Amino acid sequence: MLETKIDKLVALVRKYKSVTMERLAQELGMPASSIELLATHLEKGGILVINYPVNVLQKAYLTFKTMPQEVALDDVQKGREEKGRGEKGRLLASYSFHADGVPATVEITDTQKEKHYELALVELSLPTRIYLDQIKDDLLRLVPAEQSDVSDVEKLAKIKTDFTKSIRGYFEKYNLGVETTSLLTGYMLHSMFGLGELDVLNMDNELEEIAIINSSQPIGVYHRKYGWLKTNIYMPGEEAIFNYASQVARRVGRQISVLAPILDARLETGDRVNATLAPISSHGNTMTIRRFARNPWTIVSFIAIHTAQPAPCYYRRHPRAYASLISVELGAASHAQRKRGRAWGGYNA
Repeated sequence: MLETKIDKLVALVRKYKSVTMERLAQELGMPASSIELLATHLEKGGILVINYPVNVLQKAYLTFKTMPQEVALDDVQKGREEKGRGEKGRLLASYSFHADGVPATVEITDTQKEKHYELALVELSLPTRIYLDQIKDDLLRLVPAEQSDVSDVEKLAKIKTDFTKSIRGYFEKYNLGVETTSLLTGYMLHSMFGLGELDVLNMDNELEEIAIINSSQPIGVYHRKYGWLKTNIYMPGEEAIFNYASQVARRVGRQISVLAPILDARLETGDRVNATLAPISSHGNTMTIRRFARNPWTIVSFIAIHTAQPAPCYYRRHPRAYASLISVELGAASHAQRKRGRAWGGYNA
């Protein structure tokens, strides 16, 4: 679990029971103004109380109020957690990556019956989550007004970049540290502007497809090395799938509803999205993200993996250098050639 300065602040107030902001600022290495800003949000969350003395010569101080209880899991969520704690199987691979500043760790295991894709994200403490809930209204004011009806994918990507900078600038005034600021920026970006944990999955360049069948089954992913895998991520409900599909539709100037239950669109990354609503899909709402290569194939790429020979590629490129025309005949590759993946256009390597 990540320990932020928000957690340390709450722990110190709980320890001293009554403490001035100046003392907290000294112990946490933060300006007193940042302490007061954090305390204001934590007071709204019911954790702390800010006491301003009537005598202006006396300093304001904080007192601990209470720590709200964690929300209890329902039976469905408990069942999903029990499944997640089941047989782990043999570890096939493990790697890490960052999704907009949010660190993620992946473990791929094989239980003989099936293969699993376990995604682990940094867990935030209760005080930090309460703080994030309190600042959502402030962050919503930073969202561009045109965000909801942008059909230009490139323009949408720019809006996302600008919104990320705005969120980062908002967090920087709290002096939470570079690492915490980066992580919380990505966390809020995914939850408010993006598609939650789907955004994290979509940042894994080892995946080629992300499939949501319904809310009762885990999200499936197609790994370029290990094929189809079951993840440890579930959608909260059918309504959540519909909300994500509607969000994607609005970005491209379309809609998905009972009257138009099928959606074909693409994200700002260029990835294709297909979504269907029940009863068109009999088992529930569905959504599939078909990821495109972040580094497109080029002639040099084909030569590097021995799919094409240099000489034919040179003759193909040579007329283009002199603004000439070229005619290419495409021939069907034999089964053996397709199996080796060594057929390219009309040339066989």
